[in-house]
Amino acid sequence: MSGMLQATREQRNMPFLRRGMRCNMDGKFGNVTSGDITWLRVRFDGNNFSSNVHPTWQMTYYAEDGSVVKDYKQAK
Repeated sequence: MSGMLQATREQRNMPFLRRGMRCNMDGKFGNVTSGDITWLRVRFDGNNFSSNVHPTWQMTYYAEDGSVVKDYKQAK
């Protein structure tokens, strides 16, 4: 795991975070590609590039079996 993604895990108290992890941000699915302390890089389905996203804003993270690991979604 990259040092920067490790920094995200430590600074944001997200020990479950892994490169390649499936996630959903506000209804859009993708996979974690990298990160730094402030942002995560996520490649959303259908894109050939990664986008900067906030690691907790409207995010849900999934285990390999599809179960929810952590849900940061807030009621709208």
